[in-house]
Amino acid sequence: MAKRRPTGFGMKYVLLLLLSFGRLHGYSIITILRELGIPGITPSPGSVYPTLKKLEEEGLVSVEKVGRRVYYKLTEKGKGYVKAEIELMMGVLDLLRELHERALRKLSASREVDEGLEEVETIVNELISRLDSILKKIKDTKNKYFEK
Repeated sequence: MAKRRPTGFGMKYVLLLLLSFGRLHGYSIITILRELGIPGITPSPGSVYPTLKKLEEEGLVSVEKVGRRVYYKLTEKGKGYVKAEIELMMGVLDLLRELHERALRKLSASREVDEGLEEVETIVNELISRLDSILKKIKDTKNKYFEK
């Protein structure tokens, strides 16, 4: 069986997560995304700005022009959306961890090695590791780009 790897998060969700830390202008968003190196995300003006425009049309992001720069920030609706998505993601991760622990207990009790469960364990550990890495990178760049 071919090994399946989790793909990256969608641009929409990554932009909303970044903007949950504070307002940013487009160039900073692209720079941060390049530094983070999130799998499945290719930061460029052609991918970032249309997504920001769509988020604005959905009422999740507002636009503020300051001089020549255009800043983006979450609206109240956007903040609620991010909170709900994070809660959902955390629930999924908790479920994955619980299923992983149950599978390991079952394996230990039966002393049988099942390749399918080993693959699940590998995928869950990789997903958790990637999410931890992404969160660490976001925390590391937060003070560099966001107003205090």
